[in-house]
Amino acid sequence: MESLPRSLSQYDPIFLLWCDEPFGITSIDEVSKALLRSADPEDDIGALLREADWRCHLVAGVALVVSELRTKPKLVEALWGAVDAGSWVSPQLGVCLAIIDADFSLRAKARIESGCPVVVRPSTTSAEVAARRHVEQGPDGSVERSAKTLAALLYLCSLRPECEPWLIPCRADRSTQRLLALDSHHGDKIAEVWRTKFNRALSAFQSS
Repeated sequence: MESLPRSLSQYDPIFLLWCDEPFGITSIDEVSKALLRSADPEDDIGALLREADWRCHLVAGVALVVSELRTKPKLVEALWGAVDAGSWVSPQLGVCLAIIDADFSLRAKARIESGCPVVVRPSTTSAEVAARRHVEQGPDGSVERSAKTLAALLYLCSLRPECEPWLIPCRADRSTQRLLALDSHHGDKIAEVWRTKFNRALSAFQSS
């Protein structure tokens, strides 16, 4: 990640996957401090979200949650863009969006009803895609990534009373069921577990 803003890319985002562990909480604190050191934190976060690498997306999502930039429409849209592109950490990004986006329910509903199709981002060359996709985006194809995102968003919407009227019939829809059957990673469980860990880590971070 040498080409990325050093203020946010110098920490190993792997630690953020286990964010309720001591090293994970420390990483959240480091992300927050990196934002304070940045000459242009908004641009730094935007640069991370333009990358294909899920590691960049996770750092950017956490950075938005812990910063005042969380209300910036451009950055919220960019975080949704990473989800739409099929980021390997779409469940975790969904958790971040549920925290920062006042319109989360409406935006998640639109994606759920359309089957969370993966929007392929332009790449430099087809060779670059072949060389980097597995490392940056995970081994799954677009359908599997859609299924993972769909499961995660359905879970996150199930926590919101305003979603109940449309959520039940949507879950019962045959096309939704067929796509969910392809979610071998259980995106709903990933979102549930990470949400619990992240909320615990945020509480520790905010009280420190």
